[in-house]
Amino acid sequence: MQGSEFRAARKRLGWTQARMAAELDMSPTFIGLMERGERPIERRTALAVRALEIDPGSHLGEP
Repeated sequence: MQGSEFRAARKRLGWTQARMAAELDMSPTFIGLMERGERPIERRTALAVRALEIDPGSHLGEP
């Protein structure tokens, strides 16, 4: 997943960088860095984003 795809997924969800950061247990700053391609997007992060797109209410960190 590239930064532009990551940003597009966030926007499809209708979320701010802060909300995406909270859902992925990351900082909003790091979300911005990934969106701009300044930090790599790990496979597990890309998979989590795709899962959230399928079921935005899934809250991956909760049982």
